[in-house]
Amino acid sequence: MQNNINKSCKSGGFTLIELMIVVAIIGILAAIALPAYQQYTNQSKFSELVIGVTPLKTIIELRAQIVTSTAMTDMDDGANGLPPEITVSPTTHGLSVTDGVITGIWIDDDTPLDGITYILTPTSTANGVITWAASGTCVALNFC
Repeated sequence: MQNNINKSCKSGGFTLIELMIVVAIIGILAAIALPAYQQYTNQSKFSELVIGVTPLKTIIELRAQIVTSTAMTDMDDGANGLPPEITVSPTTHGLSVTDGVITGIWIDDDTPLDGITYILTPTSTANGVITWAASGTCVALNFC
């Protein structure tokens, strides 16, 4: 009989270096994906404020088309069908209109979006159509 002492036994597991490589790859992917995911979620959250100014845009556009004598300088909070100014609070976005310029401010909620502004400036054409130019701190952050 032959002695089977030198027989090698092959195991089916991973080596330590293989596991370390997998962990390093996952760490690198997480470091790249997490900021991109946070940017995406902040953009989608900020759309709440962008949608919130839509009724104000509609009022100004309708007023410009129906009553041609109304100038943009007459489009202020509480006048010509516009609601009064809404101030920023921990539960409410700030919304105001001055000379047709709509300003929205994100709620005071201690998040990265806190205090970011969305400003829409109207430009009316001869036929009553209004084009809007977006500005504010949301533009630089690519939220609006």
